[in-house]
Amino acid sequence: MPKEHRTHFETLRQEIIDFTKAHGIPKESLGSPDLLREATKKLSTQDLERLALLLERFEHLLTHKEPRREKSEALEYADEWYNLSERYAFQMNFLKTLGIYFLHERNKTFNERIANLKNLLGSLLPFGKKKREVPSASESMEDFFLLDVLGRKYSVPTLEQIAARLFERREELETKHDQGFTHLLFVPFAVETDLFMLAFGKFLQDRDMEKTLVSPVAYASTTRSVMSRLRYFPQSFDAKGGDRGKDKMDILKELSEQASSFLGWRILLLQTPHGQKRGFRGISKDGDQKKSFTRPELEVGKTPSEYLSLQRDETSPYDGESSMVLEDWICAFMIHYMETRSCLDDMESGGNAASYLTGVSLPGDFTGSQMVIAVKYAHQDIFFYCHSPHHKDEQIGARFVVEV
Repeated sequence: MPKEHRTHFETLRQEIIDFTKAHGIPKESLGSPDLLREATKKLSTQDLERLALLLERFEHLLTHKEPRREKSEALEYADEWYNLSERYAFQMNFLKTLGIYFLHERNKTFNERIANLKNLLGSLLPFGKKKREVPSASESMEDFFLLDVLGRKYSVPTLEQIAARLFERREELETKHDQGFTHLLFVPFAVETDLFMLAFGKFLQDRDMEKTLVSPVAYASTTRSVMSRLRYFPQSFDAKGGDRGKDKMDILKELSEQASSFLGWRILLLQTPHGQKRGFRGISKDGDQKKSFTRPELEVGKTPSEYLSLQRDETSPYDGESSMVLEDWICAFMIHYMETRSCLDDMESGGNAASYLTGVSLPGDFTGSQMVIAVKYAHQDIFFYCHSPHHKDEQIGARFVVEV
């Protein structure tokens, strides 16, 4: 195998191993069409297509000593429809400056890496000191990885892997693309939430902004004590039952068992502002934009529970969308600022509303109710509020995303 394709070979090989392990397919069946057919009888059509594609790519790589040419076709598609190469290069380079990544070859302990985070954060340039540079999209990210709170490593998805995923799902994503979901966002979800907040705090401090946590008396006053209790991806905020979310480590464990394509990451599509190519669309308080797309804008003034229920209705125009988690919003805020030099969910200009983050919740009071986080920018501060899932406010809405 040529040296330039060895990493691709190992990545593809591991994807096949992870897939077969997650679906209970014996390794020996991969060498026998009859055994493989028997072992995959219970797979869904989507899983069968995924396995077939992985095996075809692997066979082509072994035979021709190079990846299938579909990669180029996929990248051409992803660049045309989603501006992937530029988005990927800019955002990955930006995240590196935050110190979220650590080089493979650095022979340091996990604790040393964490101790160096503040020094790494210092490399972030203040606004206005240097013209934004977009590095080459071909820049390799293979020497970088994420670390979670236990020190486990998560690879950075390559440009080609993301392009292939967008190309595979092009028919599914076409409707959402037409509804304005065209701006990619890369979220390093596996990173410990406290480190995420530290990096965000440094980003704000360098720009004379702060972050403030406003919470009920029942919670401690520090960001760390509150954020460490987050529950992710609740299906319900109901105290009487339902899936009320899991902590981050449980989510990562489940995804690893399911052979997730981008383990440790959330690759998302968000809506862009009308008539613009940069930044993310705000949440309008006046509803002027409701008829601009086949998908009506989410109305402000609903409860968090009502927003969550919209995603479970297969007949609604919001089917296929999901809620934002804290890390999504933080990344969106930073990228929006770097692209537009304006603040996301700025309630002091443009008629914007604050946003509920219905993808996360906090354990509530003695009644067992969950608390939902709302976030806004005002007076050069970022405010994180805790609200009841039944709270209504004409100044607060929600923003949905599409997972790639």
